[in-house]
Amino acid sequence: GRYHELVRLSVSYYNYLMLKAPVKGQELWGFIYPKAYWELVQESSRQAKIEPYWTLAVMREESHFAEQAVSSAYAYGLMQLLDSTAKETARRLKMPDRGARDLMDPKINITLGTSYLGGLQRYFSKKQPVANRVIYATGSYNAGASNMKRWIKKYSKLPQDEFIERIPFNETRFYIKKVLRSYQMYQRIY
Repeated sequence: GRYHELVRLSVSYYNYLMLKAPVKGQELWGFIYPKAYWELVQESSRQAKIEPYWTLAVMREESHFAEQAVSSAYAYGLMQLLDSTAKETARRLKMPDRGARDLMDPKINITLGTSYLGGLQRYFSKKQPVANRVIYATGSYNAGASNMKRWIKKYSKLPQDEFIERIPFNETRFYIKKVLRSYQMYQRIY
């Protein structure tokens, strides 16, 4: 339940030191990269046809696992969903209309967030390797699919690292790097 406090503490004070430490057999890594809300994450990720560790990475970077998180852009909950995104995703899933208050509920937030993330991955799946799909969907989750389409059109022939560096939005460029790092760490730890 209080995962966000551990993650914030680790990010603020220990992350740099921990990146130099071995991964396997270190229980401390489980506190820094927790399997928060694991049963919900597994079930929602399975339904959305996405990798559950990617879901955890997005949640970790979006909210540090704080259920009641609200961003300056009025994104809500664990996966930091905008009200408009949540309403559209709920409609597509034939779920009742959800207000901002409902997005603080982990089950609702994770269900809608993973469905939206899975939809982005499928949208960018045409003739793309899995790694590119994750990059494109992660960037779209932050900056919108229309921006990502424009960047793909301009930079898709570049290697992945150069593609990411060419993204003109600093926030999105850093967000993709943070989510990918967390995703890789989850895969290494578990």
